[in-house]
Amino acid sequence: MWVTPDDVRDRWVGGDLDFTDQTIATLIGDAEDAIRASVPDIDQMVDTKIPLARVSRVISRMVIRVLRNPEGIRTLQETTGQFSGSTTYAGDVLGEIVFTDEDRRDLLGKGPTGRRAYSVMPGGIR
Repeated sequence: MWVTPDDVRDRWVGGDLDFTDQTIATLIGDAEDAIRASVPDIDQMVDTKIPLARVSRVISRMVIRVLRNPEGIRTLQETTGQFSGSTTYAGDVLGEIVFTDEDRRDLLGKGPTGRRAYSVMPGGIR
């Protein structure tokens, strides 16, 4: 494992993190597996092309997304008397470990394929 539960706890912002180290470690393992499935040569890249600190940041962010909303709630509405409020959570897949395009760019420094859809030549065509 590249990341420990303490790495995730150190990045947690906002109140107590009321999850066991075992739960956090399981989610870390899931996040590492998701990255390995998407980037098969990641093990050879860590510490040579990708700093371990960056890997730790991305994996911790993946885990924290789940820990902030483990039930996968999209919208939460509350009403008390005449007062009501709602909270909408961001993300495409809530409550699951997901290696997003943003995570990929942060980890690898490029988009999903590393290619651009098109290029623009300065100065136009001559």
